[in-house]
Amino acid sequence: MDLRVPSRIFPALILRTVVLLGVLIGALAANSARALDTTFISSQDNTLDGAGAWWTQGFTLRGTVRFRFRFACDYRAQCAVVSAASINAFRNNGTFNGYGIFDGQFGTKGVTLGPGTYYVGVRNATAGANEFSVELDYDRVPSGYRYFGRAAGGVASVPAHGKFYQSFRLLSPTAYTYYLDGCNSGGMETFLIPAAELGNFLGDLTFRYYTAYYSATGEAPGQWNVRLGKGRYFLVFRNSSDIPKSVTYELLAYKRIGR
Repeated sequence: MDLRVPSRIFPALILRTVVLLGVLIGALAANSARALDTTFISSQDNTLDGAGAWWTQGFTLRGTVRFRFRFACDYRAQCAVVSAASINAFRNNGTFNGYGIFDGQFGTKGVTLGPGTYYVGVRNATAGANEFSVELDYDRVPSGYRYFGRAAGGVASVPAHGKFYQSFRLLSPTAYTYYLDGCNSGGMETFLIPAAELGNFLGDLTFRYYTAYYSATGEAPGQWNVRLGKGRYFLVFRNSSDIPKSVTYELLAYKRIGR
């Protein structure tokens, strides 16, 4: 797996600037970090301007489908899978019927939808600009595996110019595979790092990270098939913006059938 040291200059939390050297360590992973495609509908790093502003995207299902529904935003908003009968009410700031509703919240929910026409909708509930990311992903299991459980997950509001981290442990890669997915409201860098690098990351020192598991967009962490050895690691976020940013994430474990 490719380990790298970030090469950009960033403002340190202790009011100093640290220059990080671009040193490449190890070899590029042979396998893609995105082996299971769960994408259905998404909009990342999008912005709604003013109270009542909305974004929608429609779709039609011919059968029953299970989804993971993810939403993150800077300020208060409403997000839901809206029924076709309620879409005009949603767009006109009225009462609506929907599924997986986030009302002033952010996070991840499971949603099962039957045949019909629906809309993924986000409606701003604050007077100013509100950046958001939303994903309606297929809830799929990798071929040859069965769902084992959630290895890590949650939500966080990362302070302006602040950091957040989540510890997790991986079991034997011969018996288990892991998928890390989520989204954030933009303006953050997302890394997977070895456990030994956490102190360096928090102390604004040079730190190593796995290049296959890095992003600076609102889609992160996005459909990452985490293929690392057995052991402890950290998912870390760095917010370079002037306002708090939200993130939702989950690391799901799948066990190989017959193991």
